[in-house]
Amino acid sequence: MAESNMTESECIKKSASVAEVLIAIRDKNLYPAQYATFEDYVRDRWGEEYLKIDLNSWTSQQPIR
Repeated sequence: MAESNMTESECIKKSASVAEVLIAIRDKNLYPAQYATFEDYVRDRWGEEYLKIDLNSWTSQQPIR
């Protein structure tokens, strides 16, 4: 598995990218209308583990590039 060989920096960058995508989907209501809530969308499309990401902690940080 390639992910197990990721450095800490690479993991942080990947997490930041995922958080940025989820924040955009949430804030711009980009999830399909078939979902009553953003949380329902994330649970179904991305998986339960992505609900554990504290998106509010990412909004105050500069994107990591």
